[in-house]
Amino acid sequence: MRDRKTGRIIWYLFSAVLVKWGVEIAVATFALSCGLHSNMGIGAISSIITIPMIGWIYRKDQGRYEKEQESWWKYKAASGYGMWFVMLLGAVTACVAMNDIVMLMNMQKISRVYQSMEQTIYSAPRWLQMVGAGMLAPIAEELVYRGMIYRRMRESLTAMQAGVFVSILFGVGHGNLPQGLYAMVLGFLLAGIYEKFRNIAAPVLFHIVVNITSLLLSWYGGFEWILGTEGKAVGITVLATLITVIIYVKIKNIRQEIR
Repeated sequence: MRDRKTGRIIWYLFSAVLVKWGVEIAVATFALSCGLHSNMGIGAISSIITIPMIGWIYRKDQGRYEKEQESWWKYKAASGYGMWFVMLLGAVTACVAMNDIVMLMNMQKISRVYQSMEQTIYSAPRWLQMVGAGMLAPIAEELVYRGMIYRRMRESLTAMQAGVFVSILFGVGHGNLPQGLYAMVLGFLLAGIYEKFRNIAAPVLFHIVVNITSLLLSWYGGFEWILGTEGKAVGITVLATLITVIIYVKIKNIRQEIR
């Protein structure tokens, strides 16, 4: 009986990410059997399939919680559009800070998996990079990791406990050290944003802006310019990190109100 109960808990908490992985494996298997080898295209198709599936479960969860008057859903951020703009500015500075730190530490050179992943992303047509990595992937990942796993964990864990656990899971899911550490930090920021805004659109938009900013800076030489000299690279990285921290603290201090 205990094993059965444990199994139900594990399925309840992690079914979303298992569905996501299952879709990715199924799509990749089908694509390869048809002779298609575009990893970016496979990822985009997987996201297109995953988003409505997980979105439907998310809406069912939300409806059930609201019907039961569960406390987490009773509240929302007492803030206007200005705070959303500040949050998105934080997404830009977070992207610059995190990417600069990875490159300044030469972390990308120690992982062949990361190098292969980077080649996969940037060898695809730019429109596919923008749609797949810039938009679809963030939506799917936020529904799975924050909308489902984090939210369900908050039924029994504190915001810090759930945020740390999901951030580690998010990082491990990226499959290599540079992206994993990057994703852990990003995941922690996203969990804090979702916790305060209580609106899945907030982490989705933050994540989209982070990814699109990274793509644009890569396409048009932004990172090369930043890393042109050591002094400039360190200065911009420190400034971007400081702004990100200030914005995150400001978000954490947002007052909440009953819906």
